Amino acid sequence: MHRRMAVLAALTLTLVAGCGEAASEPAAQDPTATPAETPTAATEAAVTPTADDAPWYDQVPPAQAAGTVGGRDSACHLPLVFSLAEGVKASKIEIPDDVDEAIRDVLTRQGGATTVCEIDAKPIKAGFLRVWSVDEPKRRPRPAVESFVAAAPQVDDPQYRTVKTPLGDAVEATWISTPELTGESQREFALAVRASGRTVLLSSSESMIAEIEDVLSVFRLAVRTIAPSG
Repeated sequence: MHRRMAVLAALTLTLVAGCGEAASEPAAQDPTATPAETPTAATEAAVTPTADDAPWYDQVPPAQAAGTVGGRDSACHLPLVFSLAEGVKASKIEIPDDVDEAIRDVLTRQGGATTVCEIDAKPIKAGFLRVWSVDEPKRRPRPAVESFVAAAPQVDDPQYRTVKTPLGDAVEATWISTPELTGESQREFALAVRASGRTVLLSSSESMIAEIEDVLSVFRLAVRTIAPSG
């Protein structure tokens, strides 16, 4: 029953999210940025992943940046910022006060983390991303993302690796999840990183009509452009 409710939550969360807004105008490029800080790979030709690329599909390039989220004036004020693809919409998660506490937990919590922002990429047929705040401020990225993955529906083949970011070392995870409601397996990704004294998670989920490279390109753009919030 818990798994079924979790899947229903994933399908209905956008109904209770804030109105949201499309990607904000791109921030000015910093001429002093190093190549590692600037997502130049966004202009590379698309690459269709193969089974040999699993589980990370590193050949999938990031989407083209068209705005940012996380700043004080964006739809979601976060302790970090990252770039959004064109056509993607960010919404602050707001659950009405009259929603039962148990339902609220199903809608917004997973493995010791609470979702605070949803990045809706369904308009470009790429599923969605979510930003989560880990409930224990001192919890480090590795145990935080391990707990998050363990709480996903029917987890198979979880993998972890360290990723360098301007915020320091982050931990990226990928796994295969099979929701009970659909019975269809899909590969999911998450990244945990420390920002402003706490661990923040970024997760991705495919839509039912998306190919893995569609949502992964949006996730890669976010991961490669993560930076401290001003």
